[in-house]
Amino acid sequence: MLFRSVWTSTCGTVATRECPKGANPGGHSVASWECGLEGKFLSSEPDRTQCIHEWIEDIKEQVEAGNVTFEQVADLIVSNEDPLYGGDLVELLDIVVKISDPSFTSRESKHLNTLIEELLHTLNKVVLDAKAWEEVNEVNRKQGSSSNLMKSLDSLGFKYLTLVDKKNISQRSFHLDMLSLNNTLATGDNICFPFVLNNFTQTTEEICVP
Repeated sequence: MLFRSVWTSTCGTVATRECPKGANPGGHSVASWECGLEGKFLSSEPDRTQCIHEWIEDIKEQVEAGNVTFEQVADLIVSNEDPLYGGDLVELLDIVVKISDPSFTSRESKHLNTLIEELLHTLNKVVLDAKAWEEVNEVNRKQGSSSNLMKSLDSLGFKYLTLVDKKNISQRSFHLDMLSLNNTLATGDNICFPFVLNNFTQTTEEICVP
């Protein structure tokens, strides 16, 4: 497995490894890990943003073609238990933003509120998947994915509130660990995600949401 492989490199170069079977779009996608001039890797994990599972690629194609419903996509996402790579995380959050759009969720369904609830819990797991977030080495991509996450939570949460029984609304809530102080770092008035300490450079790398 890619997670358990031993990486070697020379100073000032970038080592690469082919993405694992089943998560190698086009058959030529690679994970990369930059080695600094002092002979240490510059990040806590290799960059695996090119490693994307086939089931996520399939969902992406269907969403872009516009031939699937929110219910179908949500069901595929919540039912899959594959561990996520960095590329999975980026693509998955991009997909969720698209299916959270009103054009996808406008069709009423007696099961829609249940699917949204399950999808919200799935997003919560994504937030806490520190390894996958650490595999997204490019800061701009991390920030973009965190922004997509917040957009999705906002859209799905609003849609959910329009569907649930208003009489019982005070009894229903979601505990999103990303907003729990014991799972985040606080920086001023911002909430920061928990995958922060880079042991290789002794610097703090984080994604903060105002």
